Amino acid sequence: MSFAVMRDPIGIKPSNTYALVLFVEPGSPAADAGIERGMWIDAVNGNSITTSKYSMLERGNASTIYTSRIDIDDEGNYLWQKADSFEIAAARNLEQILSGGLRFLSMPVEFWYVLLRW
Repeated sequence: MSFAVMRDPIGIKPSNTYALVLFVEPGSPAADAGIERGMWIDAVNGNSITTSKYSMLERGNASTIYTSRIDIDDEGNYLWQKADSFEIAAARNLEQILSGGLRFLSMPVEFWYVLLRW
């Protein structure tokens, strides 16, 4: 998952920081949990996102992601509304993501020598 971290883009809560989801890798734990491009993340495991403390999104640990959405009230004013929470499993290693497609990486050195000379 890739994201952009920014202060409140609509200016209602200038001290709040949000992460805008830019891309979600198909088949990733985030995609499996239902995270989609365009969602606004405001907290991870109950901890608010800050401009200096957003690495909790990058760690790949199992997490609960809390989202908000921008709505418009009856008077045409923008406002933040709490949206959904998502349980995301821990990130998988490359071998698991590729469903065993690179299992030959664990082959002995002799195999790699032959393959590289080929």
